[in-house]
Amino acid sequence: MIRSICSALSRRTSSSHYFTFFAAALLTATALTTPARADRLLPEKVTGAGGAEIVLDRCPGSGSVLVAVAVRSGSAWEAPETRGVTHLLEHLLFDGSERFTREEISGWADDNGAFLNAFTRKEVTVYFLLARADLLEESIEILSQMLLHPVFSPDEIEKERKVVLEEMAHGQDDPGEAVSREADRFLYRGSSLTEPVIGYQSTMESVSRERIIEYYRAMYTPGRMRIFITGDFDRGRTLGWLDDYFTLPGAAGGAGVAGAKAPRLEPRWSGEVTTRVVEEARSRVDLLVRMPAAGDRLFPAAMLLSSMLESPSSPLREAAKKAGLEEPSAGLEVHEDFSALRISVEGKDGGPVDPGLLVGAVTSLSAWSPGAKELETAKTSFASSDIFDRERYHFYVMLNGEAMGVTGALWASSIEAAGRVKPSDISRLVEGYLATPMYNGFYAAPSMPGIRMERREARFQMLEGGMAVGARMREGSPVEALCLLFPGRACAGPQADAATAVFDILERSQAGKGLELELASIGARIQWGDNPYIPMDDYLINPSWICVRLETPPGRMREAALKLRGLLWEYRMPLAEIEAAASSIPAAIGARLGQSSSAMRKAIYGGLFPGHRYGEDMYRSPGWWAGPDSAAVRDVLKELTGGEGTAVTLVSAMGEEAGIGLLGSIFGDTPVSKGRPCREAPGPYEPGRVEGESGGSGAQLAAAWRLDSLFPGEIAALSVAAEALSRRMQLDIRETRGLAYSTGCSMTQVGGYAVVTASLGTRAENVEEAEKALRDDIEGLSADPIMAAEADAARSRLVSRLSRRELSSAGEALGIGLDQLFRGDKDGLELIAAAPLESVLEAVGRLRLEGALLVRLLPSGEPEEKKSMPPGMMGR
Repeated sequence: MIRSICSALSRRTSSSHYFTFFAAALLTATALTTPARADRLLPEKVTGAGGAEIVLDRCPGSGSVLVAVAVRSGSAWEAPETRGVTHLLEHLLFDGSERFTREEISGWADDNGAFLNAFTRKEVTVYFLLARADLLEESIEILSQMLLHPVFSPDEIEKERKVVLEEMAHGQDDPGEAVSREADRFLYRGSSLTEPVIGYQSTMESVSRERIIEYYRAMYTPGRMRIFITGDFDRGRTLGWLDDYFTLPGAAGGAGVAGAKAPRLEPRWSGEVTTRVVEEARSRVDLLVRMPAAGDRLFPAAMLLSSMLESPSSPLREAAKKAGLEEPSAGLEVHEDFSALRISVEGKDGGPVDPGLLVGAVTSLSAWSPGAKELETAKTSFASSDIFDRERYHFYVMLNGEAMGVTGALWASSIEAAGRVKPSDISRLVEGYLATPMYNGFYAAPSMPGIRMERREARFQMLEGGMAVGARMREGSPVEALCLLFPGRACAGPQADAATAVFDILERSQAGKGLELELASIGARIQWGDNPYIPMDDYLINPSWICVRLETPPGRMREAALKLRGLLWEYRMPLAEIEAAASSIPAAIGARLGQSSSAMRKAIYGGLFPGHRYGEDMYRSPGWWAGPDSAAVRDVLKELTGGEGTAVTLVSAMGEEAGIGLLGSIFGDTPVSKGRPCREAPGPYEPGRVEGESGGSGAQLAAAWRLDSLFPGEIAALSVAAEALSRRMQLDIRETRGLAYSTGCSMTQVGGYAVVTASLGTRAENVEEAEKALRDDIEGLSADPIMAAEADAARSRLVSRLSRRELSSAGEALGIGLDQLFRGDKDGLELIAAAPLESVLEAVGRLRLEGALLVRLLPSGEPEEKKSMPPGMMGR
């Protein structure tokens, strides 16, 4: 019976129902000014010989006594390798001590009609025993044996390990529990309170007896305990027994923890509501709104406010009703470093909720203040509930034990002070804490709707000269857009790293400037290659292809495209023009090389494609351009424009057949060789570590994988898997732990290979912790598999984000070209939208930490050089 009650309480730690109950029963506590309590003193605080804080609360004549021990040990104090050990210890400490067996402990409680129980929370674990007053010494002795002298039998550890794993399995089947776990990750972001009390299956299965005992010895010292004695007892004898039983021979009386790092117990208040799809759960919004900490002058007012917000005449309920919301629940959470109102509201019939409406309802309370009569009614109810609950000591500690454990004697004094709260105190509280609240929010959204793809199918054709052409109709478009896609960027010619600059030279040549003027005269424009100053264009920087995009008004594409074709296939690029244009190349190349993203890209591709052109730097050293090899530059242009796989695509208001016809009339006789760029396949890469300099003031971390021989559907599933990992990294590493200023995971194709990169940027002092978090999230893909709702959300985000590239006709033309190059004409976005969960899970199985290339780039220690923008770059 002890275990079942204990387990139920542990599972309900974060439940919204628990907090509603917490608000209704716990926070209608008493002010000690009522006549029924006029003859009763506040509890007395004493420090025991062993270092424990002792709180004595006498109730003469009751005939019973409660001993409760709150240990400053909860899930917030755990390290990654001990997640869930606090809760496991709660089970294990019932299983026998140096003096008593498990059967003797439970038998004594049963024989004497005593009530023995415990529960684990995020900051404390509370053990309590209710017995007849004449059994106080035996009660103290039993609890001291359990807490200070356990034996940790290997057989009992394995038994309790199985019990906890069963609890985990049960909790995973509870949608409400899933919402609570997810909510905690974001409501407590940036603190150690994000972790679930019950821990994780992988840790629970692997943690050793030695590690359990090590953690126990650090946490279970008298100096980390608060002991509450409530009921009918003799003060002197009770303190003597506590000194005898709760003092460890030779132990220091302080509360320090050997080798333990004090956790951060207050969240980072972001003022944001994080949205997650939680499978099979009802939609719900939770807000955690900061309130004064225990000991603050306004804390008693916060206790009363919480009670008033949960009452039938609650001003919050009225504000929510006006906003069209369902009735919210409210309760006060009491923590060691802060307190907070936790306010929750569900969607009507499980439908969507607008989180902004709940935030608005809460902030509207800043203009509210209770009248004197309303406040007195609230204080009377507050006091009466405390009187009723205190008569049932065990019930009271189950409701209030967490708050009592983290505040000690402050709890009772705050309850007494609530009787002296004035309307002006409530006004000061709501004005100071609700007008511009510090809060975190979480929205458990309904399931994502299916993705609808309303895009016309592109049409492709191979021209006689060997060039592939494709067209798609964009109804009513005022723009005609053409994209020339050239594969083999990193493999063209003897000086392939000059490929990046070839288009820069063409743009700056006399012929290039002339083309720009002619295009401008008909309202057209051209975009050459990539622009390193526009982050959204970073996806264009790929070692296996490069592109030119052309945009014209309706009816002018043929004229403009013929001019562009003449420049690319007929212009001889005189040496004088190469040298003249080359003088401006070093600044542009230097800007690319000076970015930390360039250093990361070079490290990743160099490790994934060792000894291959894909793994070499795409950017020739700026110094080379002082005297460029004109023959090499010409060879690069010839190789780029004449290699097999060159494609041209068109997006316009004309139909696909008409578009194909137009492209055929322009490029039909353009010669394309049968030579395949990058003929040599790269050899296998070795998983391992790459170290280097980031080129900036921050650090860059990444895990990267190269995957070979994948079909288009597998590539799409891999994209969804990478996006799911990307969101987990964002929510965990950046939003919750606050360890990175940027995170992301993406899949890109390089030649016939898929490259997945999970990366983050962080401060140098956070490197070790951030790398551990990155490893945790990657390994978590196996321990906590992607569910259907998470995959649906990942598909939706990915399709939406990739669709943004097609907001322009030029971007859509590029997308069609990439479909032709990498996916055999299949629509990449449609493949992603249709990727089944089983394929996504199979793709996840390829992203194993042991198969990753790990990259760590640290700042050099020198100040980052300021890179000026080369003239004309923003105009591109």
